[in-house]
Amino acid sequence: MLIVPELMTSAFWEQSPAARDKVFAVLRAAEEPIFCPREGTPGFYALTRHVQVVEAARASEAFSSEPTAVRLDDLPSRAKKYGGSMESMDDPRHARLRRIVSRSFTPRMLARFDEDLRHRVTHLVDELADRRECDFVKTVATPLTLRTVFSMMGIPVSASQNLQDAADVVLAISDSGSLDFGSPQERETFIEEKFAYLHGFMKDLGEVRRERPGEDLVSALVHCRRRLNRDPLWAVEF
Repeated sequence: MLIVPELMTSAFWEQSPAARDKVFAVLRAAEEPIFCPREGTPGFYALTRHVQVVEAARASEAFSSEPTAVRLDDLPSRAKKYGGSMESMDDPRHARLRRIVSRSFTPRMLARFDEDLRHRVTHLVDELADRRECDFVKTVATPLTLRTVFSMMGIPVSASQNLQDAADVVLAISDSGSLDFGSPQERETFIEEKFAYLHGFMKDLGEVRRERPGEDLVSALVHCRRRLNRDPLWAVEF
């Protein structure tokens, strides 16, 4: 086993791309498994070759995405009840939901998303025109990404800032320096509150879309689920 702790240090990622590429070339050539220890977590094995990634993607029983596919840390214990996002699902559940969502991207809906995205990017560029510098992630990348997703889900603009604040917390859970509190209990309470807010909001929005569907992903998911519940045989189609 080849142990490579530097992959989890900021010093490694602050190096030039050329310096990092030299390390990656060594890792790709290694025959033995590559393990990356990380303090406070079980660590992880790094898949550095395409064939390894393909094999892992096809073997969900051994390489499961559940419960934390996209983060190294487990959720705080009181927030685990809010887990189970689509990105942390294995097939066949993931495949069924992916097909439901993909069928919702009709030409008409894509045209609306395209227009909305162009308007949002133009607005952001106009706001940046008079600035000499900014935090690009905070000012552009994060609001552009999240608010585009919110639009696709049919979330009202009036709710977007509170949702973005909560989403920022959820995305920062694995960043050890971004959620500092006086005690672990205070940190866990804060994270649980943000998860509860997100799930409560989406539950309420789902109920609204159940009665008044629109051209958005939440409407598509809610009404596909209702149809599946009425006719289980329809699920074969997915």
